[in-house]
Amino acid sequence: MTKYEMMIVFDEDELAFDQCKEFLYTTLKNSDVKITEEKDMGMKDLAYEINRKKRGHYYLLNIEADSKKLLDVQKLFKISKCVLRYINLNAEE
Repeated sequence: MTKYEMMIVFDEDELAFDQCKEFLYTTLKNSDVKITEEKDMGMKDLAYEINRKKRGHYYLLNIEADSKKLLDVQKLFKISKCVLRYINLNAEE
């Protein structure tokens, strides 16, 4: 398994954030992705508007995953209404 850093920007709605976080955990668990560390970065202004939103809730995860399973997770993030943007970085030591 490879180590990755994943930054996710959720919709700014706080009520939806809890549901989106639950969606995140369920998606990662079903794809056999192990969360090693997580950090809630809080609400921040976006550099540019995304879907007419000016703010987003940033969430940082350190994960261990197989690259093929991570692609499946990314496909689910693309169709999710909760996730505004995400990025995965390979965190080799």
